[in-house]
Amino acid sequence: TLNIAIDQSVFIRRSIAEVQKHLILGSLFAILAVFIFLGNIRTTLISAVALPISIVATFALIRAFGFTFNNMTMLALTLSVGLLIDDAIIVIENIYRHVEEGMAPREAATFATTEIGLAVMATTFAIVAIFLPVAFMKGMIGRFFLQFALTVVFSILVSLLVSFTLTPMLASIFLKPAVLKREGPAGAPAAVKPHRRLADAFDRGYKKLEAGYRHVLAFSLNHRGIMLVGALLLFAGSLYMTKYLGKEFVPPEDQGQFIVRLEAPIDYSVEKADELFRPAEEILRKIPEVRAVLYRLGSGRYRSSTVSGDLILRQYRAIRSRSPATSQKCRGLWTSTPPSRWANPNSRSISTGTRPPTSGWT
Repeated sequence: TLNIAIDQSVFIRRSIAEVQKHLILGSLFAILAVFIFLGNIRTTLISAVALPISIVATFALIRAFGFTFNNMTMLALTLSVGLLIDDAIIVIENIYRHVEEGMAPREAATFATTEIGLAVMATTFAIVAIFLPVAFMKGMIGRFFLQFALTVVFSILVSLLVSFTLTPMLASIFLKPAVLKREGPAGAPAAVKPHRRLADAFDRGYKKLEAGYRHVLAFSLNHRGIMLVGALLLFAGSLYMTKYLGKEFVPPEDQGQFIVRLEAPIDYSVEKADELFRPAEEILRKIPEVRAVLYRLGSGRYRSSTVSGDLILRQYRAIRSRSPATSQKCRGLWTSTPPSRWANPNSRSISTGTRPPTSGWT
């Protein structure tokens, strides 16, 4: 029977599914954060409408530019979730403030949007100015990040349009005019709903935090020289720390599979190379985490051979084995070999070529 040994589509589908899941979770947490700070269901829902509309509208621009749903575009949408709702929050908060001060919702929607419009545009175009140059980067980096940068720019500009049109319209319809607090019988205060008690408790804690921040801000303004020197030292220290950080094109990934490349001396025949490499296949099959092994002799140049294992766990455990851990287990079993080289390059979804590794285990 024929079985599939290596299938990259499985990892790609799982990656896209994970990004979609995090996109939904990010949107829900963003809406929850808005509700916690605004404390009003109507204003929260009006702000939340900007998220799906901005994302769905971005799909049209993605289609117009010939992009696809891939890790870059989906990552851009996930990153933009927190930015998409910012404009709507600024607009709705200003409208809500004027409504609380006694202005009619329709009038407040027009006045507040006009009042805050310039600040919202400045914030949005500042973000666009950060991401748009990434799309014009040259070389391989530019090819990878073109779709990422333009998708972020598309979604941000759509959210600006939504915050200036749909958000004020919904606020003028669904926000209620400010009313005086009702009192109970005999002048007693009216009963407070449980969710309002929680909101009031959060407001009290926030005001304490704000009071502490005022002290910090006053100290900063009264000691500007110290703050400036401290900021410069922090910046210089951060630059110095970069020399201790590792550098690579893309981070290693755990795709549930790994590749082992064996290279024999150049004067070995095909039969001798097969005799040399065949034990590697047996080593992989002894590992319980390995489900399938593909052994190819003579792939590449200089009689190099590739032994690749597709690692799929037979059962879920409390701590599941990972490809790097299983790879190290293979290395431990490979103790005594004839003259050959064992290299274990990381399997990545982004590859820049098929050049064999120049370092390995001997």
